[in-house]
Amino acid sequence: MPNNTRSSVVKLRRKQAPAQQQAPSPVPPEMLPRIGYQLKDGKGHLDLHHDGDEASAIALFTKGLAMPDRGMVLGYLGMVAGYAINDGKIDEDRVNFIVQFVAAMKPKDPAETMMLTQMAAVQYLTMMFASRLGRASELRSCDFYDRTVNKLARTYAAQMQTLKQYRSDGKQKIVVKHVTVNEGGQAIVGDVTHGGGAGGASEEGEATA
Repeated sequence: MPNNTRSSVVKLRRKQAPAQQQAPSPVPPEMLPRIGYQLKDGKGHLDLHHDGDEASAIALFTKGLAMPDRGMVLGYLGMVAGYAINDGKIDEDRVNFIVQFVAAMKPKDPAETMMLTQMAAVQYLTMMFASRLGRASELRSCDFYDRTVNKLARTYAAQMQTLKQYRSDGKQKIVVKHVTVNEGGQAIVGDVTHGGGAGGASEEGEATA
């Protein structure tokens, strides 16, 4: 019996090994190059602060932002920079906040990257209007900022729920606790788990005296 147990454990580990090797390792946000922009003649120029060459810097963004190639990385960074333009100047802190937030959330594909980018932008605006609400003195201004903060906060919560559903492939998990008392006073306590997706149901129980 012990020999069979050891054999099954070895097989299980060998099965899991390829999946672990194929899983992408995320890039920590602090490893990403800091992004700088310069506006010249009405055009934005990307400036990546990185010790290596441009190719190695783009490779970090490709991995950290789950982008397939250089073109999508540059297009994405340009889009974020366009959002951060204020009074003809680019707010580099806002650009880097968004990109690092997205990387910290470990996106698995470009769709998640875009969803996380929207979440970061909404969160930034939420805090900005919350700050203005704290400084407002007129009733009309307080009411406007209060409604704006509430709308943004609800939007962020909805985005979080959408991301959660997307990452779970739309499956829902419902756990039902039940207790069955058999003859002789023995109780069986267990969980019944129903998969909301294409999967079936499974039951697990534990006998207690």
